[in-house]
Amino acid sequence: GENAITLSLRVWTSSGDMGDVTSMFNIEARDRLKDAGIEIPLPQRIVRVVQE
Repeated sequence: GENAITLSLRVWTSSGDMGDVTSMFNIEARDRLKDAGIEIPLPQRIVRVVQE
């Protein structure tokens, strides 16, 4: 989507381990990017409340 880099990875695992494997991959990818000094910018929104 907007402001995204999409990576695709295929691994073979039992269906019961899928959530753990996905989580481990995401954490490892985040840590490696951080160690390399690469920041992932997040979109920012400004919300103003106007009372009349």
